[in-house]
Amino acid sequence: VLKDKILKNFDVVGKSYFKPDINKLLSGGLLDYSDRVIVDLCESNNAVLLTNDGDFFNSSIPLLTANKKLLNNKL
Repeated sequence: VLKDKILKNFDVVGKSYFKPDINKLLSGGLLDYSDRVIVDLCESNNAVLLTNDGDFFNSSIPLLTANKKLLNNKL
């Protein structure tokens, strides 16, 4: 499924971060640093995150998931 369906329909994106960006990501929030970076990347690229990670329960980005905890929050 991943190879035949998903990989054909998504792009990999990246972003350069500078000290002010990192300081902003380090300030507060419920997510850990790496999850905040993922949210920032998605927001910067108007992207949907494909994840099963329950940490994104209260995130502001659109999610594609089978995690029931996340599904209940996004409905």
